[in-house]
Amino acid sequence: MVRRAGALFRRLGKPLARQQKVEHWLDDIEIPIISYYDHLYKKLIVDLKTTFALPSKPRLSDAVQVVFYGDVLSRRPGLIYVTPRKTAVYPHTEIDIEGARRVVRQSAHALRAMLAATTDREHAASLFVPDPDDFRWTDTTRAAAESVWS
Repeated sequence: MVRRAGALFRRLGKPLARQQKVEHWLDDIEIPIISYYDHLYKKLIVDLKTTFALPSKPRLSDAVQVVFYGDVLSRRPGLIYVTPRKTAVYPHTEIDIEGARRVVRQSAHALRAMLAATTDREHAASLFVPDPDDFRWTDTTRAAAESVWS
């Protein structure tokens, strides 16, 4: 996967920055959205996704991330998927930009409503069932989750 991704990224040239923090405040939301982008170029922002199943179109969750970065940093969003055998490049013209923007807004407002309706972190946590097998969990976040959802 590394060799496949490397070949694609070499064609893009040297990025201006990699793995940098993005923090943005949405209107009517009291806390910022914080995330880290993959590769920043002069006119575009590219997120790399490694996977074992190559999607036929960009996944909405991936589009949400890269569109958010693109909006905040005034760049065109792009996604690169790499599997052990194949690669796919999805430029901004193949990404549902408005759909991704809608999900960002809806998610922020849903989280805000949930926090307003709950009395404390335990009450908020009781509304969810975590999936600790998901790849996004680390040993540290799993341990923290166990203290909340025990």
